[in-house]
Amino acid sequence: MGMNSVISGDWPPFYNVLFVFYNAGAFGVDFFFNLSGFIFYWKYADKVFRKEVSSKEFFILRFSRLYPLHALTLVLVAIMQYLYFQRYSDFFIFKFNDAYHFLLNVLLIPSPGNFLLVLSHGLEQEMSFNAPVWSVSIEAFLYLVFFCLCISGIIKARYMFLIALFGASLGLHDFWHSYPLGRWVFLFFVGGLTFYGYRWIIRNGKAVNFLKGFITILPVLAVFAVMEIYYNWFYTTFQVGVTGVLVIRTIFYGGLLFPVMLFTFALLDSRENRIGAKLSFMGNISYSSYLLHFPLQLFFILLIGNDPWLYAKHSIFLAYFFVLISLSLGSYKYFEMPTQNAIRRKYL
Repeated sequence: MGMNSVISGDWPPFYNVLFVFYNAGAFGVDFFFNLSGFIFYWKYADKVFRKEVSSKEFFILRFSRLYPLHALTLVLVAIMQYLYFQRYSDFFIFKFNDAYHFLLNVLLIPSPGNFLLVLSHGLEQEMSFNAPVWSVSIEAFLYLVFFCLCISGIIKARYMFLIALFGASLGLHDFWHSYPLGRWVFLFFVGGLTFYGYRWIIRNGKAVNFLKGFITILPVLAVFAVMEIYYNWFYTTFQVGVTGVLVIRTIFYGGLLFPVMLFTFALLDSRENRIGAKLSFMGNISYSSYLLHFPLQLFFILLIGNDPWLYAKHSIFLAYFFVLISLSLGSYKYFEMPTQNAIRRKYL
């Protein structure tokens, strides 16, 4: 593929087909936080409140799932960034790969906006090492908040409390343009509210009626989202700037589209022989692919060079994702699960 084909619209690769993912792929992280809130209120809220899950058990369960792959990718990126610097006298994308930032990553507090220094935008100077782990540090903070709320008994007033958090986090919209804690609080607890709505539907025998409604509205919302991304309707309609549009899109995706998706999939899962279980492998590799995608980019650069025209090739694009998915499956089966089980056997 020559330069002309790149300039004429083939860059990024498959853009005409995948423009939704290129333009709004970052909102996949919003879905992750919605889903995380849903799952945690489903699996842990009542058990933590009844003290069926201790603080030690909860910590070990989460640590064993998240930390081993984080530690592995941190070391791999540190090694590859060193090799990259030796070759090109610069670091690849994320520049602050020093001992101080390595320690922040070891402690899982690398993200600007992390829970230790929210008002001063965190401890980092800039993003560093395997930078996508910033969302894992926010997730760890939300786990801590969630556990403290459940163990303290606030779960008794869960509806009012979750709705209050919904409004309070919206009030933190000034943080939303960067690494905004308010945004992630909003998304996580909307996911929790979605679970309580789902449970109410199931307990009151209204699954069929609600499922019909969600199946009707979900395609409409999805089509609107695709058209909005393509035509930038929020920008042209509201004229509130980049930050304002980010807030509006977060409310639309995280407060409406993704919860409706969760309602629909959960209700289908409860009725259709556990459809979700059949697709569980996607959930199993989501964390792997998220933490491995940047190290793999760095590996590709070291292997075949940093000429940007190489990465306009469709073959390189397809090869990258084939390797990423294969590596993620292998990581989950041969590294994450064995390590997770070993930690849990030792400490639980």
